Amino acid sequence: MLDDHLIKTQTMKGSPYAQPFIEEILEWEKVLDRTQNFLDYWIKVQQTWRYLEPVFSSEDLMNQMRQHGTIFREVDRVWKRLMAEVQADPSAEAVWKIENLTESLVSSDLKLEEVQKGLNQYLESKQGLFPRFYFLSNEELLEILSETKEPTKV
Repeated sequence: MLDDHLIKTQTMKGSPYAQPFIEEILEWEKVLDRTQNFLDYWIKVQQTWRYLEPVFSSEDLMNQMRQHGTIFREVDRVWKRLMAEVQADPSAEAVWKIENLTESLVSSDLKLEEVQKGLNQYLESKQGLFPRFYFLSNEELLEILSETKEPTKV
């Protein structure tokens, strides 16, 4: 099995000089793969959270999208807890030891995708009611909808 693994890879671990270190190389490969995986999710969750956070800070939109607002608040709590832990000790070793880190990020990503789909449906429903909204970007439309308490701004 170990020989099959060496044949399939095109990295330096296939070198005959790597044989004495193959176990250590494989361990490091696992660590780096895990790191890449959690960083990919981290970046994705952070980008989506940063896009949605201003949307759900508007009470009007929260009232109109209660179900998705509740889901966003769950993710928001998880994200802020994670950031507080990282801020307390930003060393890579400490971040690695955060309990259920990857699982929390994967779960948050799925929830944020659901919230984003709901938000898109909400915006499409508003565009259906007011055809002029089709000429606006989602960001512009969200800005208008978040100002519904001030009709002059709308």
